[in-house]
Amino acid sequence: MSPLADVGLFLFHSLATLYLVVLLLRFALPLVRADFRNPVCQFVHRATWPLLAPLRRFVPGLGRLDPSPLLAALFVEWLAIQLAASLVYDAGLLDPLRVLLWGALGLLSLALSCYYYGVLAVVILSWVAPHSGHPAARLLWRLMEPVMAPFRRILPPLAGVDLSPILLFVVLNMFRILLGHAARAAQVPAGIVPGI
Repeated sequence: MSPLADVGLFLFHSLATLYLVVLLLRFALPLVRADFRNPVCQFVHRATWPLLAPLRRFVPGLGRLDPSPLLAALFVEWLAIQLAASLVYDAGLLDPLRVLLWGALGLLSLALSCYYYGVLAVVILSWVAPHSGHPAARLLWRLMEPVMAPFRRILPPLAGVDLSPILLFVVLNMFRILLGHAARAAQVPAGIVPGI
């Protein structure tokens, strides 16, 4: 592949991954009962609405569980994989079921990465700005708390130091390793699946 194609693939993957993160946020926000007056929540809503509006006609939400962002994310993954495969391998239309499997693995990998870096950001914020009122910091706390709370019950703070994120990092890394093996078993080609 030429250097220009490499740069193009990098930019394409970056944009696709960014939009996939926004779609995953759109799925998670109602689950954690995020404050939709938060500017970050409003941005996520506006950025995803053009893709989700038509889906909502066919896929209704079930209380706080709205599957339409996940379906939209799978569609974006499928499209990104098809386009990347045509750019990298000069491939035609790939097997749709295989691409959906690759897309699902890519989304799981991306969600694990989001939680990994989200918990890391929460730990750093707890050191440098523990009572930050910034909308992004408040939203980050809201998103990470449901994941961190069970680990805090297993490993309560010792002498005022919360060590539960260490245990969470270990578990997240175990899942990332298992997902890497699943991706190899599914024969995911290198460089075409956003999130992997």
